[in-house]
Amino acid sequence: MTQAKMTPLQIPGPQGVLEAKMNRASGQGRGMVVLCHPHPAYGGSHMFQEIGTCGSPSHMFQGQGRGMVVLCHPHPAYGGSLNDRILELLSQRAHRSGFSTLAFNVAGVGASSGHSPTAAIAAKDLAAVIAFVEAVEAVTPKLLGYSFGAITVLEHTLIAQDVDALLIAPVLALGSPALLAQPTLTGAVIVGSADGFAQPASLHARFNPSSVQLIEGADHFFNGYDVELVRSAEQFFDGT
Repeated sequence: MTQAKMTPLQIPGPQGVLEAKMNRASGQGRGMVVLCHPHPAYGGSHMFQEIGTCGSPSHMFQGQGRGMVVLCHPHPAYGGSLNDRILELLSQRAHRSGFSTLAFNVAGVGASSGHSPTAAIAAKDLAAVIAFVEAVEAVTPKLLGYSFGAITVLEHTLIAQDVDALLIAPVLALGSPALLAQPTLTGAVIVGSADGFAQPASLHARFNPSSVQLIEGADHFFNGYDVELVRSAEQFFDGT
């Protein structure tokens, strides 16, 4: 099994620092670039606007494996965090396909500053994480969200194009009016047939039916269906 090395991160977000962890699959990467900011007496800090490009780190990190998957956790009001069981399960599957993963806490969760009561606000945190990955890793990441996290990803698609996303049990009731007004939603969806929160029938109505995979018997938490969930996600990680 591919091993991954975990690195804790602090990522600048719209409301302050976002707590995150990166799990880099073994054999990936070409090292680390340490960036030194300008003189502090003149406003220099790790937040300096040119720090993302100073020293051309994007060129130094190119060609480091399959890429990156950013993971978005369930609703914080119900204990959702970057340490979610489903995200960890799928993170391990991503590593086996050569992807590194980055999970983060939205504002107000764990050590992340601020407050993200809605998926639309959490999507601003996600945008900051994507910008960090693109600056440091020189790749546009795949996105994977579970429950509230899946809606966070969908909210991001309102401002971004060509998003490669896997949505696990998205609860459409958590979406903003702008999201729910969209005639068709995009992304690969996995949902349990017994999920009373995500409601498979509503997902089939809002997404292209061919993009919705149904796991018979599973509920919103997929307890007892880990194997089926991982198998259903294989195309996302292994497909071209």
